[in-house]
Amino acid sequence: MAAPPTTEQLLNDFATLTNNLRFLFGTAVKPTADRVVTLQSRYVVALANVAMFLERSGVEREIARKFVELADAIGNLRNGVVTDPVRPAIAGGRGPDGHVIWGLRADVCIGLECFVKAGQSRDQAAKEIAKEYPAFERLKRNANAKLNASILSWRKHINNADVPAGDQLLAHERQFLEVRRHLSPREIRAVGKELLRQAARLTEMSAV
Repeated sequence: MAAPPTTEQLLNDFATLTNNLRFLFGTAVKPTADRVVTLQSRYVVALANVAMFLERSGVEREIARKFVELADAIGNLRNGVVTDPVRPAIAGGRGPDGHVIWGLRADVCIGLECFVKAGQSRDQAAKEIAKEYPAFERLKRNANAKLNASILSWRKHINNADVPAGDQLLAHERQFLEVRRHLSPREIRAVGKELLRQAARLTEMSAV
């Protein structure tokens, strides 16, 4: 039986894992690439890296193998093979949007509020965001809706806390704006633009 890894070995292995994951998910998909296949390939490699880390860390082999099984299931999708870990449940109609997509929408809404605090109306701010950050088109539920109208709709739903983790999203927004309440209109607008830039990049990289 192999000796358990030392603390130094674990730290080195964890640093290797995190560096590999940053490299995998830190690069935007090339415009000429098949976005879905590229994302699936990245998840396959990431899960294999996690499995290797767990095995080297002394975790039971069967637990580590579960990550390999999920990687195989995702990899098989490109061949049209759907196995149980990725098989959709039988349900009527489209289900509600999840935490990831609402988290990104919440960042858009914080950017919107930064623009409002800088002197714009919400309508003006939503139109500017829609024009300057087309990546947020991917966050729309209705592909035929105008992005600025969708942004205002997200604002309403988050304010009503009728979305996944709505209370936490609102609390995060309030804290974000509260610690920046001393900023000038120009400064708060710059904060909003940077947040929107980051959110747009995350949207482009996310599997939403």
